[in-house]
Amino acid sequence: MRSPTLAVAFLLVEQLFAQPGTLDPTFGNNGWQLDTFPSFVAPKVLAMQPDQKIVAACYNSVSYANLVARYLPDGGLDSTWGGIGYVITEVPGYFGDPVFNALAIQADGKVVAAGYIYEGAGNQDQIIVRFLPNGSLDPTFSGDGIFLLDHTQNYVEAVAAIISQPDGKLLVAAQEVNDLNKKDALIYRLNDDASFDTPFGAGTYYIFPASVLSNDQYYPTAMTLLPDGSFLITGAYLGPEPRRVFIVKFLADGQKDLSFGTSGRILFQPLLDFLPNATVAIANAIAVDTYGRVLIAGSSGNTNLTNIFLARCTPNGAIDSTFNNTGIVWHEPGQNTSSVEGFAVIPTGDGRIMVMGSYMQSPDSARFILLRYGPDGQLDPGFGDEGVAALGLESLSPGICATIDAQGRYIVGGYTGADSVFPSALARVNSGVNIGIAPSEPTPPEPVNYDPVNDLLYLAAPTHGMGTWEMLDMNGRVVSLGRNDGRPVRLSALLDGIYMVVERNGSNTITHRFVKY
Repeated sequence: MRSPTLAVAFLLVEQLFAQPGTLDPTFGNNGWQLDTFPSFVAPKVLAMQPDQKIVAACYNSVSYANLVARYLPDGGLDSTWGGIGYVITEVPGYFGDPVFNALAIQADGKVVAAGYIYEGAGNQDQIIVRFLPNGSLDPTFSGDGIFLLDHTQNYVEAVAAIISQPDGKLLVAAQEVNDLNKKDALIYRLNDDASFDTPFGAGTYYIFPASVLSNDQYYPTAMTLLPDGSFLITGAYLGPEPRRVFIVKFLADGQKDLSFGTSGRILFQPLLDFLPNATVAIANAIAVDTYGRVLIAGSSGNTNLTNIFLARCTPNGAIDSTFNNTGIVWHEPGQNTSSVEGFAVIPTGDGRIMVMGSYMQSPDSARFILLRYGPDGQLDPGFGDEGVAALGLESLSPGICATIDAQGRYIVGGYTGADSVFPSALARVNSGVNIGIAPSEPTPPEPVNYDPVNDLLYLAAPTHGMGTWEMLDMNGRVVSLGRNDGRPVRLSALLDGIYMVVERNGSNTITHRFVKY
């Protein structure tokens, strides 16, 4: 059996010889995995398991068909998931299949998918489904594996984001239409059995805006969890001043963190300086980097979405002017582009940031697009073509979702095809992200020492007094942080897998990767 240390060393060698921004030929067929699922569904959201299997919630926007597929690390469908590599969930009394907008992988290997399902007459309810590791429904969750919520009664609702906390509870952010046909955000938390975790927010839920008479409207799209249990939500702000996106921070008890931004909230127009007449703006993704800075990515434009933007804020909720001088960067693929959308943001411990989306030049021509930026907000010239990688097979190849694997490679999903046949498409893209070496390090750092028997991690000894450290999972999420006082770090709350540790001591920053098993 290859040791974890040797495995990491081999991965470093492989990445050093892989051109960043190019397809990884060891995945699927020359970097692409194409599958024709029932009803021509395609990936809408991706999640990476600790064993590096890829879970994809797939859908068809015309038929509303939906399924959850699981792939092996090499791109092939995993036959241990539902017997054929995918599962279809049917709910008696509802119209069509659930449409899943979000995925979460739990510590015990269970998979959670959340979104909405049609009730009929234009109404839709929230739905959360939990699967056992083999793809069957989990009867310990809501009695049959399916949790349904009709909070507004006969209106439109949908789960936008879901996170599995370290204690196994599920944090949920949902979109809903209130009694006056205005959009608001509903936040709640579920226990392991799908009962409501109370008290939370105002009792069971936190709803913003708090009054249905408010002119404010919020359309949440994404959420991220911080190490102290607080969390951030982003999306589109729809009134009374349009063209804006929002970030709201909550404490672990579901109350707004009033120390963040202005009374717990940031509102801004990402491209106001460049597009004064912009009428459309939405943030679709949010993440936190190793310094605690908040990253959001999305789209903005005049009538149509014509630009992908990336914004960075400080941990206390201010626009970060050290990022491209304005806190915001934007990308417009070209004059012939009719529609552009940014769907995912993935930071890595070395400070670089990948934004993934799609651009459409005509109804029959689209591409996956990956943009990579350095810590200063400038495009990374070592990635793709001067920081931009455009991927596609057929004339129509829009990208919709992305994640990152334990080797630092980007996994992107969408569909590709022609003549009304749209196979599901996954691709794996070489990132060039260093394994264990930050870009500024001329020599490899002293390795961390993992003790699997006692589940302890021993960090490198600080050289200039007490240092600090952050630990990230392979989705770029900070899962733990602390001060390096010479004592080992206990890892019992973490899933098995590969993690990145960033140590800071004086002016030095050292990045390690280690395997927890």
